[in-house]
Amino acid sequence: MSDGEPITELTLSHPIEFGNETISTLTFRPATGADLEDFPINGATIKDYMRIAARLTERPITAFRKASGPDTFAIAAAVESQLASGPPTGGT
Repeated sequence: MSDGEPITELTLSHPIEFGNETISTLTFRPATGADLEDFPINGATIKDYMRIAARLTERPITAFRKASGPDTFAIAAAVESQLASGPPTGGT
């Protein structure tokens, strides 16, 4: 991944057992305004990042609650990469 590129796929270091499924890889779609409309600009919590990750991967948030600590931070970084990618707006 080059700098500024959004993370679109994340392989978990500890797969998540959720129901009858083992989730070892997450695929993120690009974020839309609807995904981010309630995301706090300042003071976002891990729960905020997990909520957006659930939307972008079309997985239930309850699955993310089972992620390991390091994977939780990797998931948050993947969401952050979606927020930071793309051209700036409003510039001249």
